[in-house]
Amino acid sequence: MRKALRILYGLVMILSLLLTASCGAEPVPAGSSSVPAASSESTAAESSAPAKPVFPHVSAEGITDPLAKWAAERIDPAINAGIDVLNNYTDPREVEVFAYEPEKDRRYDALNEASQGAYRTMYEAVCAFGPYEIRESDLGTENPFGDVIDAVYAIYHDDPIRKLYWADGGDYYSHRPRYFTANDDLNSTDDIAAVKADYERFCAVFDRILECVPEGISNYRKCEFFAAVICAACTYDNSLESEWHPFQAYDVLVEGTAVCAGYTEAFQLLCHAAGINCKSLQGHVLGSDEMHIWNVLETADGARHTDVTWTDAEIEKQGTVFWFEYFMLEEQMMLNSGHQPEWDSLE
Repeated sequence: MRKALRILYGLVMILSLLLTASCGAEPVPAGSSSVPAASSESTAAESSAPAKPVFPHVSAEGITDPLAKWAAERIDPAINAGIDVLNNYTDPREVEVFAYEPEKDRRYDALNEASQGAYRTMYEAVCAFGPYEIRESDLGTENPFGDVIDAVYAIYHDDPIRKLYWADGGDYYSHRPRYFTANDDLNSTDDIAAVKADYERFCAVFDRILECVPEGISNYRKCEFFAAVICAACTYDNSLESEWHPFQAYDVLVEGTAVCAGYTEAFQLLCHAAGINCKSLQGHVLGSDEMHIWNVLETADGARHTDVTWTDAEIEKQGTVFWFEYFMLEEQMMLNSGHQPEWDSLE
């Protein structure tokens, strides 16, 4: 009897080991056509590897600040969609995405002395939503207008969120700030309280996304997370007014509707804030005269193109995560998809 029990116990242990080994393989990601068969060595290694980490969902529970609570209620469903992507999807094409160090890429440092002075005057005022006046005659340079404009674009580069509500204004001989509410950069306003309110709403949502990025993930996976959040938070605007509507990242994260300019700006701003080297690139789609814009990231394997707008369209069409189509593509693959870049627009 005892001998029979020992035999039965041995069979149970063997069956248990076989079942454990069969559970180590990763699921095939959506959009992949094939995955090479695992060798016996890799299968054994996978079976002994620690379980895949599961990142928990976030919740607005416990948040007491009214603006922070509103932001969490607005964006948390999209954040949790991004977390689901990280938990359920592994991209076998993952490469090292280069970090971005803003302190080493300040346009301010490349300006001449007059432009640096204008930069400091404008930036201090703009951060406080206050007034400034720069008279070209006071600069004492050969091209005072160009020096001021260089300072403006340096601020846009060094602190890109400022261009969501401020532009340089004035007349032919002096420069003053022109503030505007979200998505209305053609019309300046004296209602600074309204401008501030839009800015604070955007920052509340923007900061909520950044604080919810799971710890310890690679830059590549952060890009997946940001793209997934944007796709879940925003719906492409197919209205007839879209062509003339100055869509911004504000529309994507706060309003939830935009076109390619908004998708691209939102992705770039999030990457920039997370220390990821990301740029935007304008162009058009083969067979169309309409302008299009997408993102380019610097990686250890060269430039990779990401079109979050088209990624969102594929997700909606497929009803699933469909990252392979327009996420982190090599240049030739992007050209094959119909994207025709204008390289002098890269910034």
